[in-house]
Amino acid sequence: MSTDSGSASNVPAMLTLEGHNFTLVTQLAPERDATGAIREFSPQARYANLNADPLHQHGRGTFCSFRISVPARLVGIYALVVDGAVRYIGECEDLGKRFNAGYGNISPKNCYTGGQPTNCKINRRVLDVSKAGGSVNVYFHPTPQRKPLETQLIARYAPPWNG
Repeated sequence: MSTDSGSASNVPAMLTLEGHNFTLVTQLAPERDATGAIREFSPQARYANLNADPLHQHGRGTFCSFRISVPARLVGIYALVVDGAVRYIGECEDLGKRFNAGYGNISPKNCYTGGQPTNCKINRRVLDVSKAGGSVNVYFHPTPQRKPLETQLIARYAPPWNG
């Protein structure tokens, strides 16, 4: 991985993974209350089938809420980076939808078997990093060949939040 210097915040504006340039999109910023504390919530109790389905391994605990602002239908690969290290690589048909309706907004059913454990896992990791005073930066590489490139990059970098 190589990086180019970015803004005064010392976050690189670009990173290169296996010869593919990824541009910094944003730093994920969990919603905060009036005191500046991260707003945490537990959506599990609002699930209609509360007594029928068990929670999956990432469905326990609290979550945060965040949004990103990007143009619609950005297709490609994204990388989540913490302290200069790639923590997660994923692919999407719509970057905004992936983050705003997926990772950044945990619905009750996603906490249970049959839901979306990856949404819960990534949200929780963003919450943990943010509570510890760190930041999660989103980088993006547009490409219609997103699935094979995602597989290649995950195999090469073995990001700890994947799998």
